[in-house]
Amino acid sequence: MPRKKNVIAPEAQTMDLVAQKKDENLSAANQILSSLGILGGEYERFLFVEAGKNLKGIVEKGALGLGAVLLAINEHEQHGSFLKALEEIDINYRKAYRYIHVAKRYAKEFDKLSNLTVSKFNILDELTDIELEKLIDGEEVKGLTLDAIDALPSTEARKRLREAEEKARTLSKKLDEKVISLEAIIKQKSSKITDLEYEIRHGDQLTKEKKAEKALQKYRDPIIDSIHEATERIKRATAVIDEAQKIPHVPFDALEKLIEPWKGSFGAFLEAAEDFSDAFTNIHVDKGRG
Repeated sequence: MPRKKNVIAPEAQTMDLVAQKKDENLSAANQILSSLGILGGEYERFLFVEAGKNLKGIVEKGALGLGAVLLAINEHEQHGSFLKALEEIDINYRKAYRYIHVAKRYAKEFDKLSNLTVSKFNILDELTDIELEKLIDGEEVKGLTLDAIDALPSTEARKRLREAEEKARTLSKKLDEKVISLEAIIKQKSSKITDLEYEIRHGDQLTKEKKAEKALQKYRDPIIDSIHEATERIKRATAVIDEAQKIPHVPFDALEKLIEPWKGSFGAFLEAAEDFSDAFTNIHVDKGRG
């Protein structure tokens, strides 16, 4: 069989995709760093570690920049070396990846978001991509603009967004209830229309007896289901007693003790069965009326 030409192994394809993603991440990081006027050239570990130290010290304005630096270090260093770099920058592993996430998600909007603190990015993370896009475009989302989120304390901004979400949920619930109410009204109207159509087709009014027949339909299944269930349970109880009697060498007094707890209520069972038999075999329209 001739060999297939130009076939790339799955392992090689995966490596190519990883390399491509790495290049994209570094490109985004370099774009941010160039905008800040620092680095932006070829990767050098010492320079990037020093940049990380400096950006970490910019309390209010360094979230995206720090994330870009940490992203670049992470992409170039082995895991152990990356952890050592984090120690030199004096930032823990969990927080570092929080900044890296910020750089990955928000790098494309650096010009509009570079002044946000990491706590504000935490708030933006609660928004969907569509909501975030609207916010960056200058639209109001959940009652706040991007400028308002930037100006407000993080706790207040988060509070207002969540209050807006709660109002939206309450409104949605009310709308759902209104829809259900309207559906009930429509169903009721539809039933009346059906009755009227019947009257028109048959040329007479629906009699009280015919309406009563329609009302009886809802009782049919519960009666049948209850009789069936009771029958099956009685059969099962009888079978269990029969199995117990077949145990080799079982003494009679033990069998007596087996059913002793239920003997007191057996009379009530027989009385209920008798009432049911009477109701079932002697059903008539006047029964039960005062």
